[in-house]
Amino acid sequence: MTIVETSRISIVFLSPHLDDAVLSCGGTMNLLKRNNIPTEVITLFAGSPEGELSPLAAWMHHAWKLPYDAPAYRREENRNALVLLNARNTCALFNCSIYRKDARTGQHLYSSKEQIFGGNWHNEETLLSNLATELEKQIATSNCQVVCIPLGAGGHIDHLLTHVAGVQACASQENVQLVYYEDLPYSLDTNALHRAADQFSLSARYRITVSLSEEDLRAKETAIRLYRSQLAETAGVIGITPDKILAYSRDLGRDTFSAAAERFWACDSHTKGFFERIIRS
Repeated sequence: MTIVETSRISIVFLSPHLDDAVLSCGGTMNLLKRNNIPTEVITLFAGSPEGELSPLAAWMHHAWKLPYDAPAYRREENRNALVLLNARNTCALFNCSIYRKDARTGQHLYSSKEQIFGGNWHNEETLLSNLATELEKQIATSNCQVVCIPLGAGGHIDHLLTHVAGVQACASQENVQLVYYEDLPYSLDTNALHRAADQFSLSARYRITVSLSEEDLRAKETAIRLYRSQLAETAGVIGITPDKILAYSRDLGRDTFSAAAERFWACDSHTKGFFERIIRS
């Protein structure tokens, strides 16, 4: 089952979880909002848990201060943030890594953070196929021009699956350009960016720095803070620190003599130019 809203879209952002697209691209979304360019966020791993929680999931729910069906609360946080940024909200109800189980044994696949960040998407080929099929359908329905997918920095298994499924889904779509965004907060580590690019053999790396205004940066901060359960002040060591993300945006802005920026990557100059023309229109 997929939760989807309707209308025509120019740019689709693929989000592994119910905050990733806003953390990474919220300023760009607000810029597009100001320019009346329709956008959509498709969140892949937005499903509710089934059966007993793993110890890892239970611990994370406790840190978030959320009950058993934590994703239901997180979907509402995400909905509010995307309303603020005027992005269409589509949630594919696949289970994120902390809830997934082996179909044969019923055992949880990931019992530690180390396993999640050291995961191999080749071990979940059936899920990957289902993700790509769902995305192909959603992208075709959106009739979009550009799909922005996570670069995969940080190595989170759900980010890697989203990356690969996004590439596979777009391969069959004519006239759809594929752009990569920097996964925040993982991309705060420069080495994580390089490792992701090397892992996916992105040899042609065309940098796209999107200049943001103070208004865009404030909108991004406001949107991030709507994910209350995910903030460091709520979730402690596993929480988001908005100030670090905003500081990173300000640092990127120095390259373009702007208040702030967000960075994307393309594999060829045509895609880079096409994306930049949409952003600046």
